[in-house]
Amino acid sequence: MERENAKVVFATQGLDNWKHVKPNDFVISLRSFQGGLEMSETTGCITWHYVVLEASKPIYPPFYKWLFKSVQYINALQGTCNFIRDGQDLRFSNFSKVPLYEPPMDEQKAIADYLDAKCAEIDQTIAQKQEQLDTLADYKKSLIYEYVTGKKEVPGS
Repeated sequence: MERENAKVVFATQGLDNWKHVKPNDFVISLRSFQGGLEMSETTGCITWHYVVLEASKPIYPPFYKWLFKSVQYINALQGTCNFIRDGQDLRFSNFSKVPLYEPPMDEQKAIADYLDAKCAEIDQTIAQKQEQLDTLADYKKSLIYEYVTGKKEVPGS
């Protein structure tokens, strides 16, 4: 919790209405139509507003974490709703209307591991490029400062 600078909230009453969630459970959040179907990484309690999904058979949870974030899956969820109002909540009835792709366990693992590795590689490249952009921005600022303050002169003037 400290690493992510998250706030820990302790519920002291009304726990009868809270739901238990454990690692690798999935939670249907209020904005799941926008990609908010989340995989839990910790044990805890959530309010009754959310739906906890626990696999009824063996799965490789990271595969479904990726599947639930895919554009195709989110579009399929959106297709189960009439959108009477903006920000409509996702219910289990919507979730159950979308068939889940169930590749063999070794395929689930291979796909998820590949995506984890490839996305980590992409994130590292983005971080390196951002560092380069930050360095160039600092250099640009220093050049502007040096010419505006007269520490350097424009060539040919």
